[in-house]
Amino acid sequence: MRAPEFLRSQRRLSARLALGLIMAAVAALSAWAFAGDTGTVSADGTVALTISSTAPYNFSMKNITIDVGTTVRWTAQTGAPHTITSDGCGDPRAGACTFDSGLDQTISSTGQRTFYEFKFANPGVYSYYCRIHGAPGGVAQSGTITVAAPSGATGPAPVTALVLRPSASIVVYQPKEGATVVGDKVTVNLAVNGAQLRAPVNGQTNPNYGHFNLILDATNPDLADAIGGPTVTRANTNTATIENVKPGPHTLIAVWTYDNNVPPQPPITYTVKFTTVAAPDGGAAAAAPPAPGAPTSFRPPATGDGGLLGRGGGNSTNLYLASGMLLLAALGLGYRMRDRA
Repeated sequence: MRAPEFLRSQRRLSARLALGLIMAAVAALSAWAFAGDTGTVSADGTVALTISSTAPYNFSMKNITIDVGTTVRWTAQTGAPHTITSDGCGDPRAGACTFDSGLDQTISSTGQRTFYEFKFANPGVYSYYCRIHGAPGGVAQSGTITVAAPSGATGPAPVTALVLRPSASIVVYQPKEGATVVGDKVTVNLAVNGAQLRAPVNGQTNPNYGHFNLILDATNPDLADAIGGPTVTRANTNTATIENVKPGPHTLIAVWTYDNNVPPQPPITYTVKFTTVAAPDGGAAAAAPPAPGAPTSFRPPATGDGGLLGRGGGNSTNLYLASGMLLLAALGLGYRMRDRA
């Protein structure tokens, strides 16, 4: 039975409302991502930014907007080394390598070089990062400079972390999910598809290379910045041993990172839960020998499960999930209203 005209009109209005919600969500996300402050301007017209004094390191303003011809100066407030590197220097897919302070003489508050500055002569949107604590695409220690022409034109948006994310997946095939391990040494066997495993290389974010970081029993681990700390074991090979593991249930998160220990976004992870029990003699049981080779093919999560484990607030993964859910909900409402019209 065909619905009365006034009902069909209401449904068409609801469908248009759903489309409006979609457009509003996209606009809000774009404004959040690319809106910037004007920065702190010195007497000579230079815009001053600083690098935080403690980890996780960041720039004083992640996104700023300036005029053509403006010079930006970054000053370190920490003794840790940093670089100011445009995204294209670390990944050609992100565009041109426009500026790079370099790894040969990093920026730090205690070194010979305490600041770096660059004059932006052309309009555009310039994404940059620290080679040591960030990655192209707005990952971890990173920022964006929007340079506006007199007409107000800027240029295309920068390439996102999702586009630059390595086409890789990982798996933990020992210990298995729900396994019981005897003793306080746990042998972990891992494999990666779509990338090559190697030891860390300072300042490198090549999507074709990386290594594992194993996080044991961390509550809400921060997977948005460089990984480190006492609960982390780095693995440059397919086998690693975690020692001094207390008896009881445990959660192991394997995280694939770039050479600089920064995870891509969304993170590439694999999680296993297992239990350890004390050895019969009270000592540590010998670590189990490695399994006979990694499987030649497997199907770990396509995007990892770490997207649900990242920190709140500034975690870009949470933004991806929230925006995706909002858009899908609005699309679903629109389709339902259209079908009923």
